[in-house]
Amino acid sequence: MFVRQPKPVFLTDAAGHKTHAIIPYEEWELLATPLIEPDDLDLQTIKRLERDRTDHPEDFEEAPITNPLRKARLAAQIRQQDLAAALKISQPALSKMEREGHALRPQTVARVLAAIELLATPPQPTPFLRQALSEHSNRVRML
Repeated sequence: MFVRQPKPVFLTDAAGHKTHAIIPYEEWELLATPLIEPDDLDLQTIKRLERDRTDHPEDFEEAPITNPLRKARLAAQIRQQDLAAALKISQPALSKMEREGHALRPQTVARVLAAIELLATPPQPTPFLRQALSEHSNRVRML
């Protein structure tokens, strides 16, 4: 959806130089809100986390993905929303299936993997579309 951004209105002096701008109130609020400076506690926390990350990198490594559904979906570069729509289930339901340790029925695994394969495969043109494309290419060659 395209949202139209209002342009600011400028007030000028007698020489034509811009002296004031009239902008929407929401933009003015953003400009008028002071930036929050981190306090000493925040800085100490950041330093501690950086030190922990350096001293114990194993604590910050990502766990390997063992759930076959999640692994297959990520390998196919499919979003949860798209796969859930193909399966006609909600995205939270798919997320629950992909959680580690969640027991799945073999039929469910087969259904999800089939949907992943279908979504990951580039669409093939139908015979009708192939015929129309070949006729179009023949016409282009004749010109």
